[in-house]
Amino acid sequence: MGARNVRRVPLGVDLDIFHPLEPIAEPAGALRGAADRSRHLGAVPDGTARAEAPRSHVAVPAGGPDDDLSGAAVNLVLVSRLSREKHPGRAIEALRLLVHAGIAAQLTVIGDGPLRERLQQRAAGLPVQFLGHVTDRAVMADLVARADVAVCPSPAETFGLAVLEALACGTPVVVPRDGAARELLGPVGSGIECDGTPDGLAAGVQALLRVPAVERRRAARLSAERFPWSATVTGMLELYAGYLPTAQAAG
Repeated sequence: MGARNVRRVPLGVDLDIFHPLEPIAEPAGALRGAADRSRHLGAVPDGTARAEAPRSHVAVPAGGPDDDLSGAAVNLVLVSRLSREKHPGRAIEALRLLVHAGIAAQLTVIGDGPLRERLQQRAAGLPVQFLGHVTDRAVMADLVARADVAVCPSPAETFGLAVLEALACGTPVVVPRDGAARELLGPVGSGIECDGTPDGLAAGVQALLRVPAVERRRAARLSAERFPWSATVTGMLELYAGYLPTAQAAG
């Protein structure tokens, strides 16, 4: 936009409230270092994976689209305001595709909004639980940490706090390429970008499920650990200090 003197200070997440259910073993240095240089792949709607430009973040292990994912139940979570710009219906349609593919997936929806009644009607016959607005952050963190994958369909995020909170809980995320949430992804296994359609979201979920659970949870947590609130505070203080006159100049 041609603006000068722009400084960026990201928001943060409470890493004490939002954390995995169980401690995650410390990874090798190679994985921790991968937070800023992760390999990137992209999920296509049919559930396969292909090489993408570095801007796409995807976690896909060895294996192919025909791997059997019809075993244990898969817990998905959506934390969002239920409003048009957030596109929550895409998460429900992604669930429908997964169920039709024989995957025992279920979705927990945390949040409220004007579309709730319509979404409940749309989800009739599907394993979807609407919890409404959860005010207790510790309770919400526990719910998110119990999920296998967080589905985040909103293309309108300017940061993606719900995405960051999921990552802090050790829950990998599927996000659209549009919006800023994709910038929160880190090491391979932490999440995947898609085109934001129900097909893309469903394919992203399947790709993440092929990553061993301990690896994707570790990668997700490492992504969030780059954004503690302490770094936000330090960044803001340094920014303000840069604009304050020195004692000599003030005198």
